[in-house]
Amino acid sequence: MLLGDSVASGHNDLVYVDSEFKRVENSYGAYVADALGVKYIPMACPGFRTIDIRYMLEDDYPGDDYLFHDSHDPEVMKTRIPEYRRAISQAGLITLGVGGNDFGTYLTWVIADILEKEGTCSKYVEALRDLLKENGIVNDKLDKIVELAKVTDAMPELIRVLPR
Repeated sequence: MLLGDSVASGHNDLVYVDSEFKRVENSYGAYVADALGVKYIPMACPGFRTIDIRYMLEDDYPGDDYLFHDSHDPEVMKTRIPEYRRAISQAGLITLGVGGNDFGTYLTWVIADILEKEGTCSKYVEALRDLLKENGIVNDKLDKIVELAKVTDAMPELIRVLPR
């Protein structure tokens, strides 16, 4: 059984493949199942985060504001929960590949929402800089992400003034 996000499901940037709960030939999960001679149960879904998988597994887990984001209808996903849990309970082997959407993709959604609601995210960028400084965190990669957030803040104005 395969659990996870688009990477786990076999999605790639070369050719679009509808990989939502489907077997994708030449994917990791397909290779493992074929090599072991076992039944392949694809339960990976593009866009899934660890929060989405937890929601599918726990009755009382509420998720967050970005549960299934725009990629999946929460009501449709609710109808898949019994099948999802049943498949897990009957699986002899489970592979799990998830986490790629937990940071970068999630951060993109949050920044886009802030820009849409407030038109700027500069106060959040400065608050993040202060937090990092207060905690003595010095990290070149984090600095680049913070700088990207600062540059992103200029995008709405740039888009507004560009000729159509």
